[in-house]
Amino acid sequence: MWGDVHLSHEAKRDLFTEMNYMRGGSFVSRCAYDYDEIGRPTKRATSPLNCVMLDTLGYNKRSGSAQRLAEQLDKI
Repeated sequence: MWGDVHLSHEAKRDLFTEMNYMRGGSFVSRCAYDYDEIGRPTKRATSPLNCVMLDTLGYNKRSGSAQRLAEQLDKI
């Protein structure tokens, strides 16, 4: 068995807000997402192997991806 994935959604839109991956009852990784008013992802935080990676996304006038800022935050 690979593991279990637990998903959370926004209440009014069909967008994932959090995904937790568990294996054998132990936490393996987590992803959390923020979206703008039209449903484009603006932030993505992932936490594999006890650290946090934060991606901040920006868009141009045609909704094309224009910016991606990645940071590694302190270990959790």
